[in-house]
Amino acid sequence: MKPSSTNKSLLTTIITKHTNPTALLAFTASMLLSGFTAHAIPVPVTKPIRAQEKPLITRVHNADKVFVAELVNRKLLKGDWCHADLKVIKAIKGVKLGELIPVVWRPKIASYDAKENQLGLAVLKPLHEKRYWLSSDTFMDKTLAEQAANTLGSSEGFVREYEEDASLTKAQEKIITELAQKRGIKKIAKISTYYRRPTSYRGISVYGVDQVKGREILHPVLSVSYKDWIGASRGPKKDDLQIGDFWAAKPMIRKTTILMVGKKEYRVGRPHGLTVEQCESILKRLQTGKYTMAAGKNGDHLKGVDWNSPKSFSKFGDNINVSFSARGGDGWYSLKIKLTGDKLLINEVMLAMP
Repeated sequence: MKPSSTNKSLLTTIITKHTNPTALLAFTASMLLSGFTAHAIPVPVTKPIRAQEKPLITRVHNADKVFVAELVNRKLLKGDWCHADLKVIKAIKGVKLGELIPVVWRPKIASYDAKENQLGLAVLKPLHEKRYWLSSDTFMDKTLAEQAANTLGSSEGFVREYEEDASLTKAQEKIITELAQKRGIKKIAKISTYYRRPTSYRGISVYGVDQVKGREILHPVLSVSYKDWIGASRGPKKDDLQIGDFWAAKPMIRKTTILMVGKKEYRVGRPHGLTVEQCESILKRLQTGKYTMAAGKNGDHLKGVDWNSPKSFSKFGDNINVSFSARGGDGWYSLKIKLTGDKLLINEVMLAMP
């Protein structure tokens, strides 16, 4: 596994020029795998050494292999090289469960050093010299793994997110899969259920794989009704398609837009009256505190805003509206702002509850 002198020279050139190597690894982990997080070893975030990355959804489409992995067999080689294997914990594309994928990196040059037993989502371009390259910008927020699964689907099947007392059997999943395919969702990324307590009403949502058009993502979603979950008074409508005790209308297409601030990726509702670049600039200013509050307004109202969870951006006339999730997930904040030159003024902050 010792890199050749030719290979060292090539990789040194790649890092020096800040270009993408032919063997690039994006290494993240999944919030879908909450059971694994107890074993993960946190790693400090290092300063990026490359230019802004392409959106994750673009990288996973271009990748040769995509999978959730545990970094094992870590060892230092002669010189400043490090070697490890990525053990496939969950296969998504191009790998098998339990497979070991070799990677190498240079901690001193990359200012990055992965640790034994770290977990993440590996997004690998075609290998180079029988190995993949691991670097600082290939280990990111573990919550991005769900986006990769929704983008590609999984070679192990779809993701399941079932509420307590709203689970589905294998036989029921088979019927729902057939129903979704006949409704145009050929490949399923996720099936989830919801339970509207304190009522007895439950429902099913089927998500197709994401469809990418530049920075815009189209999400096909099929709402499925189950006879035993909605009450005897409700039944299929005239244009619904029914198989057994399940039925559905045509799928909806939800649209979201990718924003990139630094190396971090956000998905928001489709912007109105603003370009993607304008939204990214506004988001960066808000996150870095480069704004002022209007006279008489209390800045303490912003303490509950989760700046890492933007929801929407819109502009009507000179007024710009931006919304963020509230910390803790209960409700969201709506901000009315105004841009004058390079100055951002927050005129109003409102909290909305579901």
